[in-house]
Amino acid sequence: MKLHELMFTVGNAEWIDLIEALGIVGAGILIISAF
Repeated sequence: MKLHELMFTVGNAEWIDLIEALGIVGAGILIISAF
């Protein structure tokens, strides 16, 4: 969470969006593969 806040203060909002998108995609793949 501190890294997230640090990146936000630096102003790399695009990187945060990218990382969150990758996290969502990764979670989706795990859920799909679980079934």
